[in-house]
Amino acid sequence: MLGTANTAWDAGSRQVVYRSDAYSANLLLAVPFSSRTGMTDIAWRIRGSGGSAAVTDGTNTDMATDQVKWTSSPNYVQSVKSTNTSGQQALTYTLSSALPDATAGSNSYVVEAWFYANDATTNANWALSSADTNGRWLFGINTGSAFTFASQNDCGIGTGWHHVAIVLDAGVRRFYADGIYKGAWDTANTGFTTLHIAQFSSVDSNDYNGWIQDLRVYSGTNKGYTGTDSGSANFTLPSSIIQSF
Repeated sequence: MLGTANTAWDAGSRQVVYRSDAYSANLLLAVPFSSRTGMTDIAWRIRGSGGSAAVTDGTNTDMATDQVKWTSSPNYVQSVKSTNTSGQQALTYTLSSALPDATAGSNSYVVEAWFYANDATTNANWALSSADTNGRWLFGINTGSAFTFASQNDCGIGTGWHHVAIVLDAGVRRFYADGIYKGAWDTANTGFTTLHIAQFSSVDSNDYNGWIQDLRVYSGTNKGYTGTDSGSANFTLPSSIIQSF
C-alpha cells in the first residue's frame, strides 16, 4: 500500500521494515546503502509497485563500516564509500523515467542524501552527476564552507554527516545543506535519467571522497522543501529510509 511502511526480507531471510513516505507516489529511487540492502534500489517497496532502477556497481565505490549515519534504531552498519580516484567505473542508477528539465519552467524534483565528505578539494570531489549523457548535471561536495553555484556546483558542507537536498521547484532551483538555504544551483542541463554516484563520469578520476547514506530521488514534487532562510532549517530533515531490521 502506498504511504505505509513495507516489510521485506533480505537474502538471509531477515526482516527489513521500510519507513512510510508521504511522497511515495513520486519516489523514483531510494537506496539506503545499508549492510542489509547494499547498493539496491528499494523505492518500489515503498511505492508498492513498479521495479528497481537499474544499477551499475562501479569500482570506485564500495560498502564500508568506517562511517555510518544511522547507528541505532536501526543500525545500518555500513554506508557506501568512494574508494578509488583513478578513473574507474562509476556507480550509476538508471531511473524509470526522465527527470523534468528546468528550462520547461514548471517542473519539480528533489535529489537528496546524507553525505560525509573527506576532502577539501573544490572543482572536483564530484558526488552527483549525469555527465555521460545529455549535457552536465554536476555537484561536487567537500569539507569546506563555501558554496559556488555555476556550470559545476561546488558545495562545502564541512565535516561529519550532513543532509543535502537539490530541489527544482516549478522550475526554480534551490540548494539546501541541513535544510538551510545555500543558493540557486546552476548547471548546463537539469534533466537526467542516469545518475552517477561519487563520480563525474564513468571514467573521470575526480571522484567524491567520502561516504553517502540514504540517497533518494523524487519527481513531480518539491517534497515541501521550500523557503530561503539562510540562518536556520527551512524544513524537517528526513528520517532513515529503513525503519527497523
